[in-house]
Amino acid sequence: MRFLLIALLCATLHGQEYITSQSKHLESALYQETYLDNQALLDRIPHFFWNDEKVEFVWGIESAPRIRKGGFQTKGSAGIIPYIDYDHTIYVLLSRETWGHDKGSYCALEGAVDAYLLMNGVTINTFLSTMIKEGTEESAHLYRFKTDIILSSPCFSYIYQSHDQYDGFESVYALYQVNTLYTTQHFLNATHPLIHELSKQNLCTWMFQEKDDYQWIKLSELLDFLRDTSGNIHTFTNIFDEKVTLSLRNHFVEALKSESGIRTLSEVLETNAARIMVEEI
Repeated sequence: MRFLLIALLCATLHGQEYITSQSKHLESALYQETYLDNQALLDRIPHFFWNDEKVEFVWGIESAPRIRKGGFQTKGSAGIIPYIDYDHTIYVLLSRETWGHDKGSYCALEGAVDAYLLMNGVTINTFLSTMIKEGTEESAHLYRFKTDIILSSPCFSYIYQSHDQYDGFESVYALYQVNTLYTTQHFLNATHPLIHELSKQNLCTWMFQEKDDYQWIKLSELLDFLRDTSGNIHTFTNIFDEKVTLSLRNHFVEALKSESGIRTLSEVLETNAARIMVEEI
């Protein structure tokens, strides 16, 4: 039975790898040239594989979680970059990671696309469902991101090409306009009741503690940094007119610096500038 499962899995993954390798450049060309087809972009699943080193937590009904080695893993992530028009200036929200290899760095409200081995087979989340899940969790449920708004928002995809485990890894982002300004203290205060409820049920609490600082920074300054600066550390002006030095997540910067990333961020800025001009006429 184990041999049969492995054989079926290898056949599935071989086909998945073939599709991924054949369509990689097509996806880049299609989704980096336009975001008119967000439905097709976001309703996809990324390539997935079996990883013997993956660590999973398994929760019992009345017991603490136990660790299990091995599991399916995807080569994909998705995130939301909230932005707000504050006094005719566009600010984007970046948040700081609290654990893992990227601890201390800032990025979007984002996370890996999950893969599950269930009794009836492998279940892979879509990029869209991952965006909504990660955005909601990492904003402590203060922002409720809606599918229809995401599908009409500027989106872009970036596929990493490298010589390590990130080769072929795809990240998809949506820039989502919000109208309510929340700060770090709002997010942390909203997190505490969620952690308490999860603790009572012996469920995962650290999933709501992934972020410990939130900064609204000027989109114009972020674009200048992406165009003119190497590295991932820069000083920005936040929404309170304070200078803050942030270390951005390396792979997040790489995605933002891509042609599609720059173009998408620029469009948000240009659209807002055009709207202001119309209002002033």
